[in-house]
Amino acid sequence: MFNSKEDKYWTLAFTALLFVTFVIWITFGLYQSHYLIALRILGDTTTNTIIGTPKEGRGDEWSTYLPMFKQAYHESFSLFSTLRPYYERLDWFIAIPHANASLFFLPNQAFYWLIPPTAALSLQGFYYNALFLVSTVWFLSNIGAKRSIAIITAFSILFSEFFQMWWTSNFPALGACILPFAIFTSRVRDIYRFGLLFWSLGHLLFGEMYPPFYMSTAICLIPLTIACRPDLLTRRSLLFASLAAASAAGSYLLLNWDFVRQVANTSYPGKHSVSGGESSYKAVLSLFFPAMPDSSAPSLYAIYEFSMAGSILPLTALACMPIIQWSRSNLKLTVLVGMVSGALLIYMLAGLPDVLARFTGSYLGAGRRMHLGFSLLVNFYSAIILSRVEKFKLESFLVPALFFSITGFFFPPTKEMQTYFFCINYLPYVPLLALLTAYIFLAFAWKTEDHAIRAGIVMLTCAAAAQIVVYGAFNPLMRANDILKPVNSQFTADWRALYRKNNGRPLAIIGNYGHVLRGEGLPALEAIHLANVDLHAYETIFPTLSPREIDSLFNQFRGLAFANIDKMDKSGPTVRIPIEPFAVPFAHMISHDEFVTGNLTPRIELLSTSKSGLGSYDVRWQSVLVRPLGIEAPLTLHLDCLTGTSWLTRYPVVIPGQPPAEVALQGLAGRVTVYAEDENGARTCVSRLKLSSS
Repeated sequence: MFNSKEDKYWTLAFTALLFVTFVIWITFGLYQSHYLIALRILGDTTTNTIIGTPKEGRGDEWSTYLPMFKQAYHESFSLFSTLRPYYERLDWFIAIPHANASLFFLPNQAFYWLIPPTAALSLQGFYYNALFLVSTVWFLSNIGAKRSIAIITAFSILFSEFFQMWWTSNFPALGACILPFAIFTSRVRDIYRFGLLFWSLGHLLFGEMYPPFYMSTAICLIPLTIACRPDLLTRRSLLFASLAAASAAGSYLLLNWDFVRQVANTSYPGKHSVSGGESSYKAVLSLFFPAMPDSSAPSLYAIYEFSMAGSILPLTALACMPIIQWSRSNLKLTVLVGMVSGALLIYMLAGLPDVLARFTGSYLGAGRRMHLGFSLLVNFYSAIILSRVEKFKLESFLVPALFFSITGFFFPPTKEMQTYFFCINYLPYVPLLALLTAYIFLAFAWKTEDHAIRAGIVMLTCAAAAQIVVYGAFNPLMRANDILKPVNSQFTADWRALYRKNNGRPLAIIGNYGHVLRGEGLPALEAIHLANVDLHAYETIFPTLSPREIDSLFNQFRGLAFANIDKMDKSGPTVRIPIEPFAVPFAHMISHDEFVTGNLTPRIELLSTSKSGLGSYDVRWQSVLVRPLGIEAPLTLHLDCLTGTSWLTRYPVVIPGQPPAEVALQGLAGRVTVYAEDENGARTCVSRLKLSSS
């Protein structure tokens, strides 16, 4: 399409863009994260993102990975935590830095010991973004794509719905997934090429343990690589590539076998064997029309589950089919890609029999996890086709731009999509507007005959730039320092006051905090674990559970949260545990006076009610104090009915705008036994509960 001189200009522009971004990124210490949600939960109301709004649906990042990373950071990246009561092994799907042999494959993590950790965290964020862009451009150039198309494709994929929605919780897997293919197809000497291939595969595996993405990428890109580079289909290449892959996998298992074995025996990700059939045809169409809504994806969780790495490139490649020279190599490439795509569509939409899924290895990835490989395959194939067109016409770009706009008009993005993706309702019209503007300008100002192709390149570039704005804004930018610095708020001060009152013993409070509290170095019982805690620790903490119950309950990827309930709730991804045995109890009096001065609980929230005996009921309740109260302040509950035993606890809550106090502890929860004729009578009595302190 372009001569080598123009390819050189594109390469220089690409390099300059990365360099400028690097300088800005490191200068401001940026990092893509939704961790602001965790900071708000902890009572930090002053820290803000630099740009963008955090999304609660990315909880696997802000409530799990980053808190565990922060816990490891506070403990000098030791292998095991010294934080009571779990003493967990500080390993996760995403690699947490450790000073061991893994640094050979992850030299980027060595920076946590060489430079300030906040700068190293920021550098990690830039590194994986740049790694994907560079390795994608390198790979596409190696298999025949023009440099301009390769660069546009790299940005279009990185800033697609799929990549941005999955990025913060899977950046090592996504950022490094193309590097092995780029090295394998490179022209360097074999001794270096296969050595680097071994290292790159190790870099991928050690960076994140997530086989579904690796299986998806391999199934789709290996056939494409062979079709574009048949010269690599030799015994020598295949032998050394296989040895490199086996050696990398062996190295990973050698260093992480205990953790891998334990994770393999858990129920995560819910099934050990899947046979596909979980996707939708609208999800497939979104690969060609990125802004097209999927009715099966009304929530943020469903939107990212059904997302594709869509761009205008596949539609443009389809429009170029009539004008491409159908040489033997183009036919072979198209037939092979068509066969692989057809098989993937069957697997994603309909599924395969279990026997066939196991035989092909596809059982390792759910149907929707194949979206990654399918997206890469179609976009990369489109880049190759566009690079092989000898002479473009205006229609080659006008037709896809029109279809893009018409589809966006008749199938506009949903309100949910407009909430999550900045100005996505304008995305379908960007290519057409850019194409017409560029064509008119070039037709009058550029006295050459190739203004159609140049206008087309402007269209593709603007479409990629629009995706950077629309989808790139999904992940807010924070300062890495704001993530790693300790949170000093009323909430954390109250928690520490509770800890002192509890004589330095681990405790629980009401709420769902994921791993956030332990990320602050607090010995909290709330956590998210996956096979990284000795089950004997759970036996000590939960003595009423049998070893079999502990194994079935905690030997999987689930969170531990505490609530004012009667019995354990195991129904969701987070186990809700009764708070009473694990909270800090507060001594209190019970009064039956009808007149109360200084009531501190104007609103009582009634929770569960259970029959505790003949004519008696246990009523659980919660409330919030109207003002801060000292931790040793005397407490009196006022009830106008006959009562038995009572239990009361206080816990920290975030109340925006309230002046700081030495101790606030305004969260209040309790259980009281009430003697009444029936359940309604018991609840009515507790609904009139008042609390005073004098």
